Amino acid sequence: MRHIAWQAAISVGLVNLLTAALVENATDEDRSIAAVIAPSEPENLCIRDTQRSVRAAPSLLMTSQRLQRTAPPNSSDHPLGIRLLANASDDKLPSQTSSDDLAQTLQDALQWEMQQIEKSLGKDGATQLGAQPGRVMGVALNGKDDIRMLQSALMIGVAGVLTLAKVFSLLRRLRPVVYIKEADLEIEAVTDTDASPCTAPRHYANPHVGLFDWVLKVWQTTPEDEVKLAGLDGWAFLEFRRLNWRIFSVIGPVLCAVLLPLHYEAHQDSEYELDLLSKFDIGRDPLPDWMLWVHAVMVWFVVCVSTWTITRTQEHFTERRYQWLKEIPFPRAKTVLIRNIPSRYRSDAALKQYFVNFFSEEVIERAYVVRHTGRLTYQVAALKQARLDLLHAKQHWQEAGRPDRASSESLRLEHCEKREQTLTQEVAQAQARLDEGVAR
Repeated sequence: MRHIAWQAAISVGLVNLLTAALVENATDEDRSIAAVIAPSEPENLCIRDTQRSVRAAPSLLMTSQRLQRTAPPNSSDHPLGIRLLANASDDKLPSQTSSDDLAQTLQDALQWEMQQIEKSLGKDGATQLGAQPGRVMGVALNGKDDIRMLQSALMIGVAGVLTLAKVFSLLRRLRPVVYIKEADLEIEAVTDTDASPCTAPRHYANPHVGLFDWVLKVWQTTPEDEVKLAGLDGWAFLEFRRLNWRIFSVIGPVLCAVLLPLHYEAHQDSEYELDLLSKFDIGRDPLPDWMLWVHAVMVWFVVCVSTWTITRTQEHFTERRYQWLKEIPFPRAKTVLIRNIPSRYRSDAALKQYFVNFFSEEVIERAYVVRHTGRLTYQVAALKQARLDLLHAKQHWQEAGRPDRASSESLRLEHCEKREQTLTQEVAQAQARLDEGVAR
């Protein structure tokens, strides 16, 4: 349906172009009108002023009114469009050949465009434009399968939510270490047969929790608990969800109670067979003016409710954020991150002295420039692994009864000690190079 709108726009442009070509703009307006209706004026008047008229491009309504006011009495027997288009070749002078050719060309183009529009709209398409706005606007209206698709979407959504809630409840009961974050939760050890709880293997922990008791805990959680457990960002996300819930819980029932009965009543006398969704839709039949005013009032109702709710939530969030900033622990509360440091200040001493010059010695406690460690990270990780291997080797050597140096345990212990010493020296040298580079 998109090409219909383009064809209509082209048709209107052609009509305006034809009218502008036959009517002179600005100061020669009356003389050009007389040349069209009473061709006794000097020849080539319209042709001479065509470019100015096309540039002006007056609207079809204004031009029609102007021509009707200046038309002679004997020319009122036919409509304006028919008189200009259909009778363009009647009573023409030899000097008007160019003007008549232009009018005939535009008339043919206009007729072709109108035929294309009628062909696209189908039989009696022009009379059904108001009744079926979706055909012109390119909007898909409700069809026969829309109700079934809506029911399927609702069923899939509800089933998905229930499934996730059930899975979360089961995982919360079977894996409490992951899904339960409560420090004072009583844990019960599940043991085998009659073995002692201290010596029996513990398969899993069985906390005293219900399957769906988390629902009640969610509703009883305070904002302070949310900020403490999830941080300010987590609380802001939950508050955003609650904001949407508050807005839709207010505007949803009001819009359904006002607009849906209004649409249903307006479509009672529709000449089309409407399905259930179309009876509550706005896009099928033209609505009375007073119903459209109701829609305008509902738009402002939504705007006012949304603005008021968002403003209150913003004020609450601002208060909570200031309180969170005050409770940030030291040294995080007094630490500033700086980027794009000039090369002459890329050392701890130089950077600290730079800020001391701005403030004072008592205000600046420490300045630390982040180092580009390079391979130092991997060396530190290797050193930690070497120390762990050395600890295991020493444990095996002790369990073997501290054998002499020729045994495999002693050789492994000696190898781990040498590797640990080598990596310790490499890490120390790398750290010294970094400190030396920063101190320059």
